[in-house]
Amino acid sequence: MGKYKPIIFLLHVALIFFSALPAWSQNNNSADTEYRPSMPNNVFTQIQIRPIKSNESSTSIQCHASGVDQSDWQHISFSELPQNQFFCLRAKINIQRETLSSNPSLLVGMLGSTDFRWDNKPLISNGLPARSFIDEDPGTIKTLVRLSDDLLNDGEHMLSATISTFKVGKELDSIGYVLAIVDEQKLANMVLLVSMLSAFFIGVLVILFVIFQLVNWLYQAEKSYQMFSVLCLFAALLLSVEQAKFWLDYPYNWHALRLSVILVLTFITSFLLPMFYVAYFRLKQVKIWVTSSLISLIIISLLDLSYDTTSVVLFFAALFWSLVINLLQIRKSGQGKAVSVLILIGIGFIIFYPEYFVEFGFAMFFIAIVITMLVALIKEMRQHKARSLKAERIKTELLRRNMQPHFLMNCLTQLMELIETKPQDALVLISALSQEFRQLTQHNEQDYVPLFDEIALCKNHIQIMSIRYQKDYQLAVVGEVEGIWVPSAILHSLVENCFTHNKISSDRTFELKVTQAGRQVNLTLITPIENNTNHQGTGSGNHFIHAKLAELNQKEAEFASYESGDNWISQISYLNINTTAN
Repeated sequence: MGKYKPIIFLLHVALIFFSALPAWSQNNNSADTEYRPSMPNNVFTQIQIRPIKSNESSTSIQCHASGVDQSDWQHISFSELPQNQFFCLRAKINIQRETLSSNPSLLVGMLGSTDFRWDNKPLISNGLPARSFIDEDPGTIKTLVRLSDDLLNDGEHMLSATISTFKVGKELDSIGYVLAIVDEQKLANMVLLVSMLSAFFIGVLVILFVIFQLVNWLYQAEKSYQMFSVLCLFAALLLSVEQAKFWLDYPYNWHALRLSVILVLTFITSFLLPMFYVAYFRLKQVKIWVTSSLISLIIISLLDLSYDTTSVVLFFAALFWSLVINLLQIRKSGQGKAVSVLILIGIGFIIFYPEYFVEFGFAMFFIAIVITMLVALIKEMRQHKARSLKAERIKTELLRRNMQPHFLMNCLTQLMELIETKPQDALVLISALSQEFRQLTQHNEQDYVPLFDEIALCKNHIQIMSIRYQKDYQLAVVGEVEGIWVPSAILHSLVENCFTHNKISSDRTFELKVTQAGRQVNLTLITPIENNTNHQGTGSGNHFIHAKLAELNQKEAEFASYESGDNWISQISYLNINTTAN
């Protein structure tokens, strides 16, 4: 039962999350909205609207005059402004001049074209409100106007406006974001601070994108580097489009398009996040992970939710899959504990404070995730550097082992005898020795070689030993070798081990069995034993094979070597590579 605890916990988290989802959709009035700064003491109250009828003339609209008939006016909150209408708006405010800042300004954030008046005096127009979609000239998403001292006498004042909202586009939960008197200088300072932080984060993400693209191209091609790089790029794009509201005072009819772009980028980022961990941990069954993540994200995108709620749920799904992957890796190798804790914090933040996560939490939390990814990748790069240094030592060791003085001495002694007794065999031995050293030198320059070439090297060595011992040794190959690559010199080391630890006094046949299932390659080398020894399979040749597989980052590779009757069995299992990877 214990092994199912992580899955049961995740199901509980998902149940709590989706139980809270309807409440978010109904009660979270900040959906599809921008950040509302805290209201000052001088706040607008008694907000009213009245639709303007098609038969009303411009002189009879009476949006701004005081003492008009109140029967047609409806009390609303500013977030409840209607879409696709031409209407009047009125709001009252009680000014206490001594409590206002030194730079009082009217801030209006909404989607619509407006013509504002203060106590029936013209204040500011943003776009051109009209009775129809065609005639309306869209205003920008923000209106900011400095209020002069003569407008701010103590007492009650009325802000009125003629508004049209025909060009919102898609139906949104809210098109009214903020209506307040603010300190213009403080507002500018806040926008500057947010812009600087956003630009810093975006710049860091872009730099990481470029660095890891270069690392992937010029240093070491790794799927985790490529995935991290692309994730940083789309995260930078997402933050850029999200923060555009602070940098650009764009026409309000662009707002729905901006929200759609944010949703698409959130979808892509939410897909790339768990895929990074799939690549980083080199998980098997990649297609299952990709399909599961995509299906869950597509289903969420098709739900009838607001833009902001959809974005939150998409990112929740990304964290859910990332947590599943990291928990599985913890069980397997102990990796992923810190990331799992961070992801659990993020999931808790989303469940209990979704409205704050939309505006503040996403950027900060995503940066924290990126930092953990970066630390993990740096560790991986250090390990790769250590493996590269070890690889150079392995190559040197391979050359040293295959040019041992006693091996050369025995071959030269045999050669001297053959020159006198069998000159033709002497020529064959010289040619075979030359060919073996040439092949070994070429193999040392490559991590992988075609299995066909490795077999040729082994046959060449067997030919040399056949001439030395005046026996007929053969190598039989069972299975298809076409398209299979093998870590260089590992089979040669096993064949050489056989002659180092045995003196085979009769004609014998070595057998190599080759099987492949997908990318998994299984090699079984059967070598004869005549003078039974206890140390075959424990010498430097086997150490070389283990080191070679580790140096090539063959984490799933397996190597076993054992005695079976009058044969020695060596089994190697590893992942094949593409022919272009070498």
